[in-house]
Formats: sequence, C-alpha cells, structure tokens
Amino acid sequence: MLVDYRPETQTQPTAEPSPDAPGNIEPGSVERRRLRRVNVRSVVVVAAVFNVVLGVAFFIAGWLVLGAASHAGLFDSTPSPAGTASHVDSPSRSQLTLAWAGIVVVWTLVMTAVWGLAAVVLNWSATAFGGIEVEVDSRPSEPL
Repeated sequence: MLVDYRPETQTQPTAEPSPDAPGNIEPGSVERRRLRRVNVRSVVVVAAVFNVVLGVAFFIAGWLVLGAASHAGLFDSTPSPAGTASHVDSPSRSQLTLAWAGIVVVWTLVMTAVWGLAAVVLNWSATAFGGIEVEVDSRPSEPL
C-alpha cells in the first residue's frame, strides 16, 4: 500500500451504506479526502527500481559518449614536452568503464535515499499539519 487514505469523518458500518458515506462517489462528483501518511518502504522500493532503470540508461549513454571520445583520440597519450619530470598515461577503457559504473552506482544510491527522505518529510508535514487534502474525482479523464 503506497498511501493511506482516510476519510474526513469515520462512520460505523451499517447493513446498507448510505449515499453520503465516505467512499461512495456519485458519477461526476468530487470527494475531498486527506492523505495522512505515505508508506516510506514502498516509496523507497519504487525509487530504487526507477533509479536502477535510469542508472542503466545513464551508464549506457555515458559509455557511448566515452567510447566515441576514445575513438576520436581524446584519451590518447601524448609525449610529454621536453624538460618535464614525468609522463602520465591516459586511463584505459576498462578504467573509464569502472569509474563511470561507480558514478552511476553512487548516484543511484543517493537518489534512492533522497526519495526516502522526501517520504519521511511528507509524513512529518502531514502529521504536523493534519494531512494533505486530496480531491477524488469520479469523472472520466478527458483525452489530451
């Protein structure tokens, strides 16, 4: 369960629900509800899946850019000018790939943590301010 919806007023269940009971929305009407809490674990799981997929795409895009730059000779070693103390070799393709993979993994973990922190802050603010008002609309959405 990603969100916890609770109606504004709690009613006791009866044999036959009244038309005014929370949850009974007539076609074409709008009901106001309050979002009181978000399940942080669910948010973190969704964020992790989203960020892993995005991280894979980010890794592939970066790998293609680094491959093109390497193919163009951007990372070729050049002889050092006379009078310099040392010569530094350019990184190999495997070193570039590992460095890029490390960047993507760290980015994925940090962004997942940010989503979890955002869910905690949302829960805190919903508790402090009595929830977040949400309108539930029973009308079908119009095509764009």
